[in-house]
Amino acid sequence: MMKVNLVMIVKNEERSLEHSLSAAAPYVDDIIIADTGSTDRSRDIAAAFGAHVYDFAWCDDFSAARNFALEKSDEDHEADINLSLDADEYLDIKENTDPDTFRHTLQHIVDRYGKRWIGQVHINNAFKEGNEINHNISIVPRILPSGIRYTGTIHEQIDSRESRVMTPLFIAHDGYLYPEKSERNLNYLFTA
Repeated sequence: MMKVNLVMIVKNEERSLEHSLSAAAPYVDDIIIADTGSTDRSRDIAAAFGAHVYDFAWCDDFSAARNFALEKSDEDHEADINLSLDADEYLDIKENTDPDTFRHTLQHIVDRYGKRWIGQVHINNAFKEGNEINHNISIVPRILPSGIRYTGTIHEQIDSRESRVMTPLFIAHDGYLYPEKSERNLNYLFTA
């Protein structure tokens, strides 16, 4: 049977981590987290979900952190497929198929493409404009066969020319509602 692991990088995400993990846990076999220096309850929350948490010394490079987590998932936890999420992203349960249907869909993709594909998902990004909350939908690669890695320091991209395949997965993202994330990204962009 195909093994699907959740892969995340985390630092001080106690606000959102429990919600993210509780939504994803029914869809995955293992949870792999690269913690880049949390000082809040993030590690305890992850442990409550049975996550395998690894320390990663932050080096101002999101791809390096994601790739570390992917390597742990592929090599130490024998992933066939990795679902890559941020801690402020949640599987949108009302939109998603049940876990068994999701796995059947992944198996169908594997049967058709083997390991030569990248799974695309819909992300509903919430953001503030003045006093209003607005949304936009992005289609991004987040379901990765083992061996696929990222490139790019801040807005990392998949380093692969493999075929992109739409999957039935919907993700809600609320990180841009909180000023810390936007400020953090601006700081990285100005120093890059």
